[in-house]
Amino acid sequence: KFYQELLYLMGLKEKSGKSNKTIEIDHTISNSLANQVYSILKNDKEYDEISCIEKTFELVIIWMNRLLFIKLFEGQLITFNGDEKAYHILDSDKIIDFQNLQDLFFEVLGKKERDDNDFIKKFEKIPYLNSSLFERYDIEKQELNINAMKNEMVAKKKNSVVGTKTNTEIPILDYLIAFLNSYSFSSEISKNDTVIAGRDIIDASVLGLIFEKLNGYRDGSFYTPSVITEYMCMKSVEKAVIDHINIEKHWNCKDLFEIKANMGMTLADAKEINRLINEVKICDISVGSGHFLVSALNRIIAIKKQLGVLFKHGKDELLTEYDIDVIDDILSVYDGQGKSFHYDKNNVLSQSVQETLFNEKRTIIENCLFGVDLNSKAVAICQLRLWIELLKNAYYKNEVMETLPNIDINIKSGNSLINKLNFAIGSKIGQGGVELEKNTQKLINH
Repeated sequence: KFYQELLYLMGLKEKSGKSNKTIEIDHTISNSLANQVYSILKNDKEYDEISCIEKTFELVIIWMNRLLFIKLFEGQLITFNGDEKAYHILDSDKIIDFQNLQDLFFEVLGKKERDDNDFIKKFEKIPYLNSSLFERYDIEKQELNINAMKNEMVAKKKNSVVGTKTNTEIPILDYLIAFLNSYSFSSEISKNDTVIAGRDIIDASVLGLIFEKLNGYRDGSFYTPSVITEYMCMKSVEKAVIDHINIEKHWNCKDLFEIKANMGMTLADAKEINRLINEVKICDISVGSGHFLVSALNRIIAIKKQLGVLFKHGKDELLTEYDIDVIDDILSVYDGQGKSFHYDKNNVLSQSVQETLFNEKRTIIENCLFGVDLNSKAVAICQLRLWIELLKNAYYKNEVMETLPNIDINIKSGNSLINKLNFAIGSKIGQGGVELEKNTQKLINH
């Protein structure tokens, strides 16, 4: 239900093919985001049809990625600080037009040193987000920004979540905010919690699936199910860790149990194994939306805990108060009674656990995880998903939320199969002035 109405507001619809579903612009939804963008590109900029469609999708998906991340971020702030209006970001009292929305993106969330004006003051308790997500993309610089949208009336979708009390038509921005505020957003939920205060919960896992579906709009791409990525990462990441430790320590261990049995009992021994695990590099050469890298991230932390080498951040002390495992492809942290961990910034142990998880994820994302994909949109979504994993464990220090790192450096757009070759479209490799490295032609022929 959430996904279908989200598509409607974006101005998109699913189309069933013989074996898959693609997404296209729904031109029957007047004044939707997609139709407004398409109209500007077609009529004002006079692009051809294919360019109009591609650019429309790219812009609308960028904007929706930001809005969904903001709602997830807002959910975290409310969880940490209480349900105060100061921590509400997408609020119709604060955001009254698309210029306000653009200022929210770039002047509030994307700016460390903010201006002093009445609009900015509405968000003085909202932390700065150090992310390229809240910087202008090239397509925004070249084509248009979200402030070009007009808050025109849109017909409300049948059985809309915003209810029957509102009019059958509603301004698009008001509709979008009301729609998103009809759900509770959380970075993660327990199996027993699916509703908060009568509102369905949208968590990071659900958003990950939505990002994947939007990313595969053109060809109806299929993505690997969570149960498969979890299993594959368990096997491959564990093997990579074991192999690296065996090489560096001159051991011949077959599994993690043997690694643990061979380890010394001192903190120095644990630190060395922790360091060796951090040296493992994982690259997904067709990264897509980043599902495999998220699974790998969770698995590395679980391995550290299993081996007893997970140190509390900034301390020569192991994290022993909580168990950590990967359950249903989600990193689960729980105490001896099976009670899930929840961050309380006023509790010393809770603060220590949250700081540990955040900084472990940060270290792994920045140093161990790499990805490349032909699709630049997929790369952006991959970065976003890794950011969401960090957001789950964001914490306050001296009443200021820790700045999230910029992780663009490890996720790139490119062709992992041929980027090392100098090639020309339409030419046979090795001919037509296409230069090859020494012996490359021989290897290709074989």
